[in-house]
Amino acid sequence: MNRLLTLCLALGFTIPGAIAQQPPRPAESPLTLQFNQAVAAAQRGDQKQALALTDSLLQQHPNFEPALKLQGMLLEQAGRSAEAAESYQKALKQAPNDPAILYSLGVYQLVAGHYDEAISLFGRHLKLKPRDSDALFYLA
Repeated sequence: MNRLLTLCLALGFTIPGAIAQQPPRPAESPLTLQFNQAVAAAQRGDQKQALALTDSLLQQHPNFEPALKLQGMLLEQAGRSAEAAESYQKALKQAPNDPAILYSLGVYQLVAGHYDEAISLFGRHLKLKPRDSDALFYLA
């Protein structure tokens, strides 16, 4: 039976019910491709390359929220908190209800001593994720 299935597939036939045909995947846009390359570099631990790809992407698409968010995370990991906060602020303008951005910016504001702003950001975050124990901890 295995040989018959292999032969049918090789000839382009399908056996109804045995194999679900997948629709063709759309090609990735250059924007998505470059963003995915930056994410892959970050996952490999190549923060320098990831940041360079993200910076290049944002020169072409300055309001691309996922890249702004990634840039913020990369800058934060590099110890460049003030620059990370700028990226998060820009991302927040594009996605004002993104809990991850609200949380990250809240932590920055707390560390920077801007307590009223931190409380506001954590409050907005908790409206979206009311059971987030980390945000609740920071508000305590």
